[in-house]
Amino acid sequence: RRAESGATPHLESEIGEINNRIDKAKDREYRLMRLFESGDLDQDMIKSRMAEIRTERTQLQTELVRAESDLESARRIAAGAADLYEMTRRVTVQLESADFEMKKLALDALQVRVTVHHDSIDIAGAVPLPDERDPNIGHHCTNIGITTCV
Repeated sequence: RRAESGATPHLESEIGEINNRIDKAKDREYRLMRLFESGDLDQDMIKSRMAEIRTERTQLQTELVRAESDLESARRIAAGAADLYEMTRRVTVQLESADFEMKKLALDALQVRVTVHHDSIDIAGAVPLPDERDPNIGHHCTNIGITTCV
């Protein structure tokens, strides 16, 4: 939730601004054509200004594609964070009633490593997530750890 609320409003706003700039460039093209039709601009002037506007629109389209891609990534990250939160909640509930051996198996399954230093403790582990390259492979929690299903 935090990832989505932090990144997506900014990206959605950026996408809106880019779309507004694209619309304004289209309006400028339309006005230039009207000026050309009325004879207020000569052909060389119109070609020069139209080329500038088209270059700007191409750059804006590139920015738009990047921003939309970033937005999609932020949404996927937010969804992954929600899944991670739910998985850790379920594991926590299971571990609260587990015996020592069961807890040890769960820590092994999550590859949890605890390193005690003089003034701190480092805890590291791995949370198996679905492989995006193969949607047929998934993971789920059991009362003894993480199971991979094919």
